[in-house]
Amino acid sequence: MLRDRQNVWRRLNLLGDLILTHTALLGMILVFSPEQGAYDAELLFIIASIVWVVFLYGPSGSYFYRLKPLPRVFKELYWSLAKAFAVFIAAVFFLGIDMPSHVVAAFFAADVVLLTVSRLTLVMTLNIYRLRGRSNRNVIIIGSGPKAKRIADRILENKNWGIRILGFLDYHRSELWR
Repeated sequence: MLRDRQNVWRRLNLLGDLILTHTALLGMILVFSPEQGAYDAELLFIIASIVWVVFLYGPSGSYFYRLKPLPRVFKELYWSLAKAFAVFIAAVFFLGIDMPSHVVAAFFAADVVLLTVSRLTLVMTLNIYRLRGRSNRNVIIIGSGPKAKRIADRILENKNWGIRILGFLDYHRSELWR
């Protein structure tokens, strides 16, 4: 059930990214080249949708924010966007779509800004939600030595991870044979 809920949230996050990306693309087409043909615009939306799904949703760790510091979230986003835009530009070129380079550059800048603000808002909201004790994951730490203590300390220092320690499990095999 937990995995299903995570996949639903990942898909909703992707849908939000696609809506923002299409908003950026439509805005730049309307601002810079309102004479753009409807057929080309539809094709651009289809290309953007396919490419963004592959590069934003495709990586296995995308849209999981629980243990990631904000710089890592942005690094993953920007790396995915760079690859997506490279493929988008190549597709526009090879399909012969008449899209001026300044429109592509403005689309890239607008999309980066929109998705950055979206990620920042989402991560901050999730952190606040978890700091209030919601969406916690319960864990049991196996072991009770210094390594287990370091892990517990790290978890307790980072309340925004939303991890609640239920206890420690220490298993000594030698005591079973006595």
